[in-house]
Amino acid sequence: MAAKQQRTSTVEAWWEREAHQQTITNELPIPPRRAQIDAPEPIPVIARIEWAHDGEEQLDTKAIAWTSQAVLVLISDRRRRTIGAWLPPGDVARR
Repeated sequence: MAAKQQRTSTVEAWWEREAHQQTITNELPIPPRRAQIDAPEPIPVIARIEWAHDGEEQLDTKAIAWTSQAVLVLISDRRRRTIGAWLPPGDVARR
């Protein structure tokens, strides 16, 4: 009889990330959809992220939408359950 192989995943499940979750203290509420302007292509930016426990971080990322009051940037991090955050325009600069 062949030995059972254990399946392993290269991607963590959401429940495995739970212990690492942090809020972003400079994140803004999601603006109304009608106020959002989608970027025709992602725009390379540097975003200032303030993690609740880890503090400030400068992140090379991409902006994918904006309003007059906020910019949506992509964030792929185990501390975050979603893949984006709306930040104040002053916390985002084009690369």
